[in-house]
Amino acid sequence: MPLVPYRLLSGNTLLRGCRMLNMAGRPTEYELSYPVQVRRLVSTGASWRQIADYFGVAVSTIQRWVQVHPEFEAAIRATKDEADLAVEKALFQRATGYTVDSVKIFQYEGVPVEAGFQEHVPPDVNAIKLWLTNRKPREWQDRQTLSGDPSAPLVVAERMANARKRTK
Repeated sequence: MPLVPYRLLSGNTLLRGCRMLNMAGRPTEYELSYPVQVRRLVSTGASWRQIADYFGVAVSTIQRWVQVHPEFEAAIRATKDEADLAVEKALFQRATGYTVDSVKIFQYEGVPVEAGFQEHVPPDVNAIKLWLTNRKPREWQDRQTLSGDPSAPLVVAERMANARKRTK
C-alpha cells in the first residue's frame, strides 16, 4: 500500500483526492527505485509502451503507478518537462543560428596538426517556420485565401481543362 494520503472506502477501493481507485487484482511489484529508472527512460524519449516493456508490465500498470505513486508521476512529469525545454532550446538555436567551437585536423609533413576555430551555423528556414507557426499562429499559419465573387462558382476545373488542352 502506498505511503500517500488515501482513504479506504470499502473492500479494494481507495479514494485519492477526488479519484476512486479500484485495487482489485494481483498487487503490482512496484519498487521505490522505479522513479529513478523511469527518469532515465523518459529522458531518452521512451514511450508508454517502451516504459511498460522495460518494467515487464502492461501500459495500464504504468498508468496505474502514475495514479497511485506520486513520486513516479513526478519523475515522469519533471523529466518530460526537462526534455521539452532541451528541445525548445535546440529549436531556438537552430532557428536563430549559433556559433560552435570546432577543430580541423590537417597533416603537415606527415604529422597531424589540429587547428581550432569557431564555426557559425546559419539559421535554418524550416526551424524558423516551425517556431513562428507555433508561437504566432495568427501571423504565420499556412493559409490559402480565395478571392472573387462569392455568389459565382469557382471555375478552377474549366481553367485546368483549358491548360491541359494548351500543353497537348
